[in-house]
Order: sequence, then C-alpha cells, then structure tokens
Amino acid sequence: AALFPEIDRLFQRLVDHAEVVMLSDAQGAVVHFRSGAAVVDRCSNLRVLPGSIWTEERQGTTGLGLCLREQRPLSVVMGEHFATQLGGLSCTVAPIFGAEGKLAGVLNVTSMHHTDHVLQAVVRGLVANSARRIENLFFDRRHDRHRVLRLSRHDDFCDGAAEARLALDDAGRVIDATPPA
Repeated sequence: AALFPEIDRLFQRLVDHAEVVMLSDAQGAVVHFRSGAAVVDRCSNLRVLPGSIWTEERQGTTGLGLCLREQRPLSVVMGEHFATQLGGLSCTVAPIFGAEGKLAGVLNVTSMHHTDHVLQAVVRGLVANSARRIENLFFDRRHDRHRVLRLSRHDDFCDGAAEARLALDDAGRVIDATPPA
C-alpha cells in the first residue's frame, strides 16, 4: 500500500497524456490498477484490469510483456502491439527491481489516444523515475535494521529517483545494493 502514493502521483502527473497506470508482479499479473472513470468500460473490454496477465506468451507484444523479457524502460506505441485490438493503445513501462537485483514487477502507463515515440520518450523518463522511487522505498524497508547509504548525483538529495542505495551490515560490509549502485 505504501507504493500507491507514488502510483497516484504518476497518474496525476500524466492525467492529460495517459488514462491508466498499472503495476504488475514479476510474472506479468496486474496487482494494482489506477484509471479515470471515463475509461473503465474500455479497459474492461480490452481486459486491461487487475488480475489480467500480460506476458508475451499470453498477449503477444505489449509494453509490459516486453519489459518482463528485456528488463528495461521502453514503449510500445499503438500499432506496435501484437493484438490488433490493442493498436489504439500506447504502453510505456519500467522494471522495478527488488532483493538481490531481481525483477520484482513492472510499472506501466497506458495511453488510449493517439501519441508518438517523441511524447512516449518523455513519459518513459517519468515512469522510470517512479519505478526507481518504488525500488528505493522497498529497499529501505527491507533493510530497516541495517545502515543504508544513499548515493546521489545531487548534493541536495531532493529526488529519490536520482538515488542509489547500499545496505551495510554492522561491520560496514555491503550486503545489498540497488541496481544503479
């Protein structure tokens, strides 16, 4: 539940460009879903709902399925989707890594109106930053009994998305790290 505020913030930031924000687990099952009321029926018709599974094997090429395989931020824009009924959607996604740098889930933003790769590149940056904030939140919780060293390119530490993390044991040895660290 603590990650939902980040999902809500992302949804609010992109409300003019995207209608859906979804979080899936590492197997492609949607575990959290945020959308505006105006698109609920369309989401239901396309099976873009909590509990739906978006692996490449189940759905063909989609942003979420491709991210599960490639484990990097990317966009699948409109007609690039395998299924023709998804051709009017654009999905921009970023992986979320958990313990030991293993894939824990995928953050997905779906637009249901005409868009292009230029706009989706901007959206991709926002989605990747939200995914990093979620990773850092879970890292801090996993290591609440250890010292956590936060690393940032910025002196003010104002943006958690720009941070990397190291967890240290009592002897000062590194016991875990976020992928950027």
